[in-house]
Order: sequence, then structure tokens, then C-alpha cells
Amino acid sequence: MTAEPAVPLVPRRRVNASAHGALRSARRGRGGDLVGTRPYQDGDDVRRIDHRASARLSSASGRNELIVREHFAENATRVLVVRDRRPSMALFPDWSPWLSKPDACGATGRLLAASARRARYAFREEDNHLAHALEALAIGRLGRGSFVFLVSDFLVLPPEDVWREAVERGWDIVPVVLQDPVWEQSFPEAAGLVLPIWDPDARRLRPTLLTRRECAARRKENEERFVAISEQFDRIGLDPIQLAHHDDASVWRGFHEWSEARSVGVRGRL
Repeated sequence: MTAEPAVPLVPRRRVNASAHGALRSARRGRGGDLVGTRPYQDGDDVRRIDHRASARLSSASGRNELIVREHFAENATRVLVVRDRRPSMALFPDWSPWLSKPDACGATGRLLAASARRARYAFREEDNHLAHALEALAIGRLGRGSFVFLVSDFLVLPPEDVWREAVERGWDIVPVVLQDPVWEQSFPEAAGLVLPIWDPDARRLRPTLLTRRECAARRKENEERFVAISEQFDRIGLDPIQLAHHDDASVWRGFHEWSEARSVGVRGRL
């Protein structure tokens, strides 16, 4: 039997106060590892109230809600894959010559599921909007040091403070950037041609005739946006995986290069 393709899941930094690996048990305690948060219950220590999470939940629900931090004395590493639900993530059809984001998401999920099994980590996938997913994690129970792979085209970035809070909670956040190099990282010289352009209002492809000036403007916007995405990730201290092709071999290669780069960095810190 041929082994499933997988990659080593190398932590970006050393996880303090707990073993990084497949721990068989997890118990709630007063240790130093933040696992997540939950609704306040009578008798909880008020010093454990997470004021930022409480304010967000109160604003969303219209009621006064209190959220407290929970810690595990020991907790298992998990692998969570969040697929962005933005309409643009439905592009492009698998018969086109361009990046099919649904196929790339499928290949990414299969690869990470196999990688988690090999490392004996718990694995889960979900579909959600990125900002909602990061905020939902804040009131969930995700162990410190767990991997969170956020799969998106990142055409719209969540606020930088949301990213920073997720990183501060000790999760290993890994953006997986799905952008077609022709239509989203740049734009071709296609003046005078009728092109299938994505209409975000109608949520469908719409035949569009562009001028040379409009093509140049789209190219400039796309290239500047791609640079801004990279710069934001760099400021936060994230190392993204960039995928421009959706076949299994290309997805494996992108993750393998990421894993190798992390391995070199870990060896360099020893």
C-alpha cells in the first residue's frame, strides 16, 4: 500500500510548559498554557475574565456576556483547517487553466489530514469567514501550540489586531494563500477582449469589456494588494504558504517548502 503524501508539521517556535506532540490526555488546570475561553460561571475567578472576548460577544449578542480564560495543565496539539467562505473562493472551475480554489482547498485538506495522522494530532476542518473563525477560536478550546491553517485568497484581510490576538494566544497560525498569478496577483494586457470578471454584488462571473487603462488599473491594484498582504504577515510574524496551482503535487510542494524552511529555522535556533 502506498503511503499518503504528508509533510512534517514543524512548530514555528518552542511551546512552553507542555510537550509538543500527541499527548493522550488533557486536563483542565491552573497551569500556564492558555487553551481557550468559555462563558463565565458563578464562582469563577474574576481575574480570569477575558475583557476583549467579552466585549466582542456582548456586542454581537446585544446582551452583557462575560468570557473567562481556561488553562490546561497539559494539552494535546491539534490541527485545524479553516476554509474561507468568501464568494471569490469558488473561483475558478476545474476545467479552466487557472487556479481552482475549491480543488486547492481539497488537496490542502487531504494533505494536512494525512500529516496530522502521521504526527498523531487531532484534526478538524471547517468553513467560516476568517475574522469570524479567529474570534470563534477565542471562545473555544484550542490548545496552545495547535496549528491553525487559514486557507483563503485573502482578497480582504481581517483587522491586524485580530491576527495579533490569535498569535498572542499561542496558536501556530499559518495563512495558506490561494491566488491565481494571472488574474489576482497581476492582470493581463487584455484590452478589447470580453472577459469573465467576478461581480461581488451578483456573486457570479459577468462578461466585461475592459480598456487598456482599466487593465492597467486592475494590475496595479492587484500587485499592490499582494505586496500589502505579504507585508502584514511579515509585521505579525507569520510565514504564509502561497499556492498558485491546485494539483496535489503542487500543493505538496508548497507545504514541503514551508516545512523545510521551518526545519532550517528550528535547527538554527538550537
